[in-house]
Amino acid sequence: MKVSTLRFLLYLIVAFTAMPMSNESVNIYASYAYYSLMLAMTLFFMKKDSIWFRFWIPDVKSGVLKGLLFFPAFFFLSFLINAMFPVSLQTQSNVDIHSFALFFLIVVVAPLVEEIMFRGYIQEYFRGRLTSEWTVLISALVFSFFHPFNLFPQVFVSGVFLSYLRESTGSLLPGIIIHFLNNLMGYLSALFAG
Repeated sequence: MKVSTLRFLLYLIVAFTAMPMSNESVNIYASYAYYSLMLAMTLFFMKKDSIWFRFWIPDVKSGVLKGLLFFPAFFFLSFLINAMFPVSLQTQSNVDIHSFALFFLIVVVAPLVEEIMFRGYIQEYFRGRLTSEWTVLISALVFSFFHPFNLFPQVFVSGVFLSYLRESTGSLLPGIIIHFLNNLMGYLSALFAG
């Protein structure tokens, strides 16, 4: 099961060019369209490369449990990185933080699709070509480029943690659970801060 280089390059081009630009306004519907496109493209390319989704999620119960068990370590690491590289979290006035569409996008859709994209398809490409260590680092670096630059240290360290977890467990599910819990906590912090 090796990801085709041609498909992978096309995938990256579409992922970078179709990505909604982050600016002062958050267009929730453009983000939903982007995540829908990337999920459909990932699943289509997985089928073309004979990678079945079951390969990425071998055991649901074990994956959820591992995600819950590793979350405290992830949270502690995030706390340290945020202390070293503080970021001002400002909620934008034109974004309705109470919107269910925004909540669902941030807490459910983004963690699910981003884990399938980055720790699934993109990491799978490098797994067949590089050592485990390089696979983790490059996957985390690509993940970081899809987030605002002022969050680079936080996103890169998160990406390394989640990529390593995917390599060591053989499953996307622990990372999905951790990503979900992290985004939920971030959303609740923004909600109560605003």
